[in-house]
Amino acid sequence: MALQTITDEYARLNRELHESNPKYGVGGFRHADQVMVLRDSYDANTVLDYGCGKGMLKKSLGDPDWMSEYDPAVPGKETLPGRADIVVATDVLEHIERDLIDNVLFQIARIADKAAFLVIATRPAGKTLSDGTNAHKIIEDADWWREKISERFLIMEWRVNPGHSVEAVVCTVREIRGITAKSAVSDTIRYENAI
Repeated sequence: MALQTITDEYARLNRELHESNPKYGVGGFRHADQVMVLRDSYDANTVLDYGCGKGMLKKSLGDPDWMSEYDPAVPGKETLPGRADIVVATDVLEHIERDLIDNVLFQIARIADKAAFLVIATRPAGKTLSDGTNAHKIIEDADWWREKISERFLIMEWRVNPGHSVEAVVCTVREIRGITAKSAVSDTIRYENAI
């Protein structure tokens, strides 16, 4: 069974807002320079714009082949393309349903091979869904987000824009399943010297 990261109803509400508001999901272009710096810094061959909205980040970079897009509320972009060296999620995590945020962070950690770039609003959105609720589902401060993100990632960079947003460059913390060691001496000699 696939990991649930959005409910059908919430995906529908977001699709409606994308269709009715041409200014919804268009802010990705603001982060183009930072994405290029990260791509160079991490020697990344692939970048995934996770929650890409109308795809303005990719368009602002000249529609490169090395960038893929995913957004479960945008027709044609609702299939997760798989792993990428860098996963970019700008103005995304605050839109996630609160009880599914851990699943989304797990999914990002699973598909980000080298790093992820996260930009998260810490204030209410200026847009409202058709059910009357704010488009930002999680409105928390920088400390809350830092704790939540550190459950799944190693935070490499952390910037706070007070009353507005946080920006983070993070790396996945992967579980070590076992370490095999080889010794230059036999087990018998090691055991004798340990006593």
